[in-house]
Amino acid sequence: MELQLRSNKTGNWLKEADLMLDNFKLPEYEKIEKIDELVNVVIAIEHPEILKRFSKNRKSKTNKLIEANSGFNVEYAETAKKVLKNDAEKVQKEIDEFLLLLNRK
Repeated sequence: MELQLRSNKTGNWLKEADLMLDNFKLPEYEKIEKIDELVNVVIAIEHPEILKRFSKNRKSKTNKLIEANSGFNVEYAETAKKVLKNDAEKVQKEIDEFLLLLNRK
């Protein structure tokens, strides 16, 4: 997996990477019990261009379901976060070495 940090957010790369990993979710549609919520979430995931046509209220409810991880497995993202936090010092050292090389040129 590769995460790209851009702009002025590289100073706090661990926090930014953690936020990015929040977006890695595997759908588990069978866990969504209400059929209308299931349809909305599937549309939002599989056809985001259709989501733009939802009413403001419907779009808001769908986004809240997704943000609350309703119908999603976040196990892989949580594992990645733990690994990243455990290796934070190593990654920071690699970043520092890379920046040092850039400054020599």
